Amino acid sequence: SSDDAVYDPNTIPLHHIICDQGRDGLCLDFKTYYYVGLDTETSGKDKKIARILEVAFASLVDKVLFSAYFNPPEDYEISPDAFRVNNISKASLLGKDTTEHGLAKLFMALNEARGDRKLCFIGHNIEQFDLPLMENELRRYESCCELLPMLDEVYLIDTLTLARAKEVWIDLDKPKPKSRTLGELHSLLVGETILNSHSAMGDVLGNIRVLAAMDPTYKFSQQYMKKYK
Repeated sequence: SSDDAVYDPNTIPLHHIICDQGRDGLCLDFKTYYYVGLDTETSGKDKKIARILEVAFASLVDKVLFSAYFNPPEDYEISPDAFRVNNISKASLLGKDTTEHGLAKLFMALNEARGDRKLCFIGHNIEQFDLPLMENELRRYESCCELLPMLDEVYLIDTLTLARAKEVWIDLDKPKPKSRTLGELHSLLVGETILNSHSAMGDVLGNIRVLAAMDPTYKFSQQYMKKYK
């Protein structure tokens, strides 16, 4: 994405909108929290054994973007279902950072960007999947275990939780959707499919747009924000 892109609500992700259009009327505490959209693409659905193959984050505050592929050095399998969704193969990961080095780079980037603010991750089902999966990855490596206290202190806004909340839909004067997948919420609320869906950055930016459409002032986001641990 380009920092000098012309504002177009159909194409410019929300982190540009917030940075470029101001924060008036938004119920977010930008002085205390560093809000970051987060997504992972993985080798499978079982968070106990799945490996992170791709991770991305996009700040809602200052246009900082991070995207990386991980090449787990250990023996692991990519499930057929996971490959059908994200199209990531072992061969495509050759030459990428090992998981250990990639995690270190990820958290270094997050620490540099947030300064003295608290991290607040925004994602779809991150409370039950992405963050526990990341915690499991950190525990695999002795050099990464020192990062676990940082993860213990993060906050989260889960758009799946918001999508299940009756109050959100009453406020929007819309019926609650039967399906709450990120893709279907994006189609319903944004009116189009996610660009580059099931890539980590594509889903990060798509989810940020879903949140903006579902909770334009972030009133409910602030109410439903919680600490991960």
